[in-house]
Amino acid sequence: MKRWQNNIPEYLISPLTTGFRKISIGVVKDSYEEYPAILNHDQALDEKATELHNGSGNRVGEHNYQCGDVQAAIAAADHSLTGQFQTQMVQHCHMENHIAWAYMDDTDHIVVMSSTQIPHICRRIVSQALDIPMSTVQVIKPAIGGGFGNKQDVVLEPMVAFLTKKLGGIPVMLELTREECLSSTRIRHPFRVNVECAVNNDGALKALAMDVSSNTGGYASHGHSIAKAAGSKVVPLYPNAALSYQAITHYSNLPSAGAMRGYGSPQLVYAVESMMEEAARKVGMDSIDFRLKNAAQTGDTNPLTGKVIESAGIRECLAKGRETFGWDQKKQEHQAFKSGNIRRGLGVACFSYGSGTYPASVEIAGARMILNQDGRVTVQIGATEIGQGSDTVIAQMAAEKLGIPVSAIRLVSTQDTDTTPFDPGSFASRQTYIVCQAVAETGDLLRQRILEYASTMLELPVDQLTISGDAVLNRDETVHLSLNELALDAYYHKTRGQQLTAEVSRKVTTNAYSYGCTLVEVEVDIALCQVSILGIRNVHDSGKIINPDLAAGQVYGGVGMGISGALSEELLADPETGWIYNNNLLDYKIATMMDAPDISCDFVETHEPTAAFGNKSLGEPPLLSVAPAIRNAILDATGVAMNQLPISPKALFTAFRDAELI
Repeated sequence: MKRWQNNIPEYLISPLTTGFRKISIGVVKDSYEEYPAILNHDQALDEKATELHNGSGNRVGEHNYQCGDVQAAIAAADHSLTGQFQTQMVQHCHMENHIAWAYMDDTDHIVVMSSTQIPHICRRIVSQALDIPMSTVQVIKPAIGGGFGNKQDVVLEPMVAFLTKKLGGIPVMLELTREECLSSTRIRHPFRVNVECAVNNDGALKALAMDVSSNTGGYASHGHSIAKAAGSKVVPLYPNAALSYQAITHYSNLPSAGAMRGYGSPQLVYAVESMMEEAARKVGMDSIDFRLKNAAQTGDTNPLTGKVIESAGIRECLAKGRETFGWDQKKQEHQAFKSGNIRRGLGVACFSYGSGTYPASVEIAGARMILNQDGRVTVQIGATEIGQGSDTVIAQMAAEKLGIPVSAIRLVSTQDTDTTPFDPGSFASRQTYIVCQAVAETGDLLRQRILEYASTMLELPVDQLTISGDAVLNRDETVHLSLNELALDAYYHKTRGQQLTAEVSRKVTTNAYSYGCTLVEVEVDIALCQVSILGIRNVHDSGKIINPDLAAGQVYGGVGMGISGALSEELLADPETGWIYNNNLLDYKIATMMDAPDISCDFVETHEPTAAFGNKSLGEPPLLSVAPAIRNAILDATGVAMNQLPISPKALFTAFRDAELI
């Protein structure tokens, strides 16, 4: 880090003459006072460290909680284990880079089109940044090429809005290169996690203490909320143990960290599930049996919120995974691979995760439905499709509530803050769980209005009518009124009717927990320090699965992302300056299709009573337990515990050498 002062001496070069005026060219001397780079927890919080932001002490935030008497539980337990775990800098690598453009279509109205996950929030931030009324800013989100949380932040939008305003409203566009995206947008927060757990000889987990240091880089972005969210989402996994959590987030000279798929949970789950593996081995229990004994079940109480867990299928996920993955059989087969150069091992890890941000943040969603003149229905929502398939699922929900085919639904995928119902955006695996409430109520309301209008046209009681396919029918189906005929009457009859629409905005004050596990089989070549994944399977409790194909697609993508982060991905920084070495897709080692192993998935369908369709989150969960499962499988194969990510050949070489395997 350098701080510099400007010293302008007297002009040393004679003036140059132009056709209009004389100008003088001077020499500017810069003097630098160089400070050591601040890259990690110890450097940031050293009492002699330079403050990166005045008055901060290099601290962004900190908090703690305790559920039960952790120290007493540790003291009374048969065994106490400790471990330290470190996660790395990784980047989202969404297919479409950051891009935004803006223009003015009136003297005071700015239109911003952006590849964003949060159009309505983006509108608010642009108005605040430029100190102009929010109603003078219009943000449009077209179809975009992914985000994974990196576009849950405003990066370009205030700048393009500012520039078009300064340039008289002409269109201004900014598009980042891949290199700029990798080092100058957002990254995942590196975590250092110290874990202590206490366990009895019968395998009962008695206490779990977690101490987190989160590195937010040069600026706060989502800051401490990442570490705070991570600490709350792990509690419902092992709710019957005494739990404590303390976390601090600090600044550094690294790239700014922000939201990324999992929002802190991948880092914490890696540490916790690695420690659960150590505990199971300490008491001589099978890894799955240990988790079956301690994991949550329906009816348990979340000790952090005091609320009953309405649906928890984690034990069923473990049992199903054990059977479908052939866990016990593979355990027997691996006895022949416990020595020599080629070794095989099995690993398992679990997770719990929320379905939205409540009660940490407000949860609101809006939906609008319009019966068109041809009897089809247009659906507008504020929730943003960024490639996860939420538009398809929402169309299915709307069709089910209305009683019409999905083919009769047109869902408007473009969000426009001037016309679209309000919704915070796509994040926190909230889409289907939060939005389904508004979609269900809107569908019920429009259905009722259609039936009431049909009742007027047919002169039949409403309770004798229903909607099926593309028509209104009576109970014995002797009356058939097509929705096309009904809609045309509503729009064009001279004396009766109106455009039939419905709109609902709904605040949701519940949060449902998803659960699941990853099972993995690895083969380790000791001499080459190479890990090959022979098979990996995710089993999820995401409540009712609305669209099985899309659900499986989410799992495949999340598992692939987890494998890449576990084994190869890492942004590398110069230890002297913090300069990023590998901000390109040649040197940043992201897994490709050629690296993909045999990925499989399964679902345990529970019913979540707080959701309109019994569903829970699935967007982020497939990623969460992949890295610790791979780590635990390598431990099973080699006896070497890899407590730092990524588990690259370089890291394996150092660990195997220290363990005298090579």
